[in-house]
Amino acid sequence: MPAVRPTLVLPQSCDPVCAWNSHLSHPSRTVPCGTSCLLAFSARLPALLVNDSCGGADVNNRSSGHLRREVSVGPERLLLLGDAVFSIAMTLLALEITVPEGLPDSEVAHAVREALPAIGAYLLSFAVIGILWLAQHALFRLIGALDRWLLHFYFALLALVAALPFPTRLLNEYGDTTTATAFYGASIAVAGTLLCAMYLRLLAKPALTATDTSPAVLKEAVRRSVLLILVFATSVPVAFFSPSLAKYWWLLAFSARLLARRSRDTAEVPTGEAR
Repeated sequence: MPAVRPTLVLPQSCDPVCAWNSHLSHPSRTVPCGTSCLLAFSARLPALLVNDSCGGADVNNRSSGHLRREVSVGPERLLLLGDAVFSIAMTLLALEITVPEGLPDSEVAHAVREALPAIGAYLLSFAVIGILWLAQHALFRLIGALDRWLLHFYFALLALVAALPFPTRLLNEYGDTTTATAFYGASIAVAGTLLCAMYLRLLAKPALTATDTSPAVLKEAVRRSVLLILVFATSVPVAFFSPSLAKYWWLLAFSARLLARRSRDTAEVPTGEAR
C-alpha cells in the first residue's frame, strides 16, 4: 500500500504560525508537513515577534479607537539584543588594525605609520557607533510599547551597525577614492534615517511612548537625527569633488551635536541663574 504523503491543514481563520502553535499545544491534531510548514513559517517570519490573531491579544488603542498589534518582546529585551550587536561591531572594528609579523626593530616604527589610516578609520567608526549607541538608549527610554514598524526599523538599524566594519575597511584601504568615502557617508546617513524614522513613528503613535513622554522631547530628538543625516548625506556629493574634504565634512556632525547640547543646556537654565 503506497505511503500517504502528509499535507498541511490550516484552519480558515488562522495563519500558518497559529497552525503550528496549535499543533504544539495539541499533538493529536494533523501534523503540518515539513516543506510546506517551512515555507509558510518563512513567509510569516517577520511576524514571529508579533501576537497573531489566534494566539495573541489585540490591544485596543484608546487614543485612536483602532486595534493595533503588540510585539511580544518587550523594549528591554530588544535593547539587550541591540547592546550585544553594538558591542560586537565595536570589537570587530579593532580587528582591522594589524601590522606584519616578525619585523625587525628598525621597521616597527614604519609599520605603525602605515597603520595610522586604519587607526583613524577605527576611531571614526568607534565614535559614530558610540553616538548611535547613546542615541538608541535615549530612544528606548521613550518607548513604552513596540509595534511592527518600530521592530522593522530597529532590526534594519542593527543590521547596518553590524555591517559597519565593512565600510570602515573600505575607508581604511581605499580612503582616497570617491567610492569608499561616499559609501561610508551614505551608510551613516541611512543609520541616522532609521533612528529618525523610529522617533517619527513615536510621534505618529503616542500610544507607543512611555508614560509622561512629551512631544517636544521627540521633536528635539528628530532635529538631532536630522543633523546627523544632513552632514553625512551631503558628504556624498562632496566626496565626488574631494574625498579628503568629505572626511573633514564629517566633523560637522560632532560639532553640531556639541552645539545642540550646549543650546539645550542653556535653554534649561532658569532666567537669572548663574552657571
